[in-house]
Amino acid sequence: AAGAKVDVRPGSSETLAPDWGRFRAVTMGRSFHWMDRAETLRRLDAVVMPDGALLLFNDELADTPENAALRAWSAVVERYSVGDRVRMQRKSPEWQHHEGVLRESAFRDVEQLTFLDRGTTTPELLLHRALSMSATSESRLGAGVETMAGELRAVLAPFAAAGPLAQVIEWTVLVARRPRSG
Repeated sequence: AAGAKVDVRPGSSETLAPDWGRFRAVTMGRSFHWMDRAETLRRLDAVVMPDGALLLFNDELADTPENAALRAWSAVVERYSVGDRVRMQRKSPEWQHHEGVLRESAFRDVEQLTFLDRGTTTPELLLHRALSMSATSESRLGAGVETMAGELRAVLAPFAAAGPLAQVIEWTVLVARRPRSG
C-alpha cells in the first residue's frame, strides 16, 4: 500500500554475495548472533548502498507489573535453557554486544530506537514461542520438551483463568550506517 518495493531472498550469511544486487536496507530479526558477525558485515558492505542501513531487531519483556505471567514463563524457559552452549556464550561477560561489533565495521554509525508494544497472548502461543527458540526447541530438549510444556501450562494457568494474558514487549532496533562524509 505504501508503494515500497520489497525483495525477499532465501539464503544465509554464508551465501550473501554482490550478485544478489544492491540494497538500501537489510533487516535481521534475532539472527545476527548466529552468524560470523564480522564476516557478515564485511559481505554486507559489498551489497548495501552507500546511503543504506542495517536494521537489527530484538525484543525483550518490559519490566512492568503487567508482565507477571511472562516473567513466570521466562523463568521456566531459562531453566530449560541451561546448558545451551550458544545461549551461555551470548550471556557470558566475554560476549561482545552487537553494538560493539557494528562499531568495528563499515557500519559504525549506530543508533538505537526502542518502543513498547502492549498486547495480549495465550498460554499456547507462549508454548509455541518457547518451542521456536533454539535453546528450548524439541530438537534440543528431546523427550524433555513434554515436561517443559507441562510446566509452562501449569505456571500460566492461574494467570489465564481471567482471560488473555497481558504482555508488554520492549522492541529495540539497532540502525547501523556508514559514517556520513563531509
